[in-house]
Amino acid sequence: VLLNLPTKAETEGGDEKSIPTTLPPEKEPQYFAGDWASLDDDILQPKMRENSEKFDLILTSETIYNTSNHTKLLNIFKKYLKTDGQVLIAAKTFYFGVGGSVRGFEEKLVAEGFHVEAVQRFETG
Repeated sequence: VLLNLPTKAETEGGDEKSIPTTLPPEKEPQYFAGDWASLDDDILQPKMRENSEKFDLILTSETIYNTSNHTKLLNIFKKYLKTDGQVLIAAKTFYFGVGGSVRGFEEKLVAEGFHVEAVQRFETG
């Protein structure tokens, strides 16, 4: 998560004043790692009860390579994403040897009622 917070502001008299560059604790980004089922059961479920406590944005990278984890990941999205929230997934088109693919996961997302669109595609690198 990259935040661009201004550190100075001009007052009405033309002087500069410092602006705090930290977010209040309830707005701090949160990072999690581990198995999707344990993330749900052990960390998120006890913590989040109301829509206001859910995530505005969920970022994942290299999380759809194993098709046996798709259902667990979809459950995280359904249970912990705000109704107007977004999910951004960075992934390879196809994972050789393990079977996961962007297309296969897109189909599962659509079947669960998610709107899906490709934001960026890279052909090299």
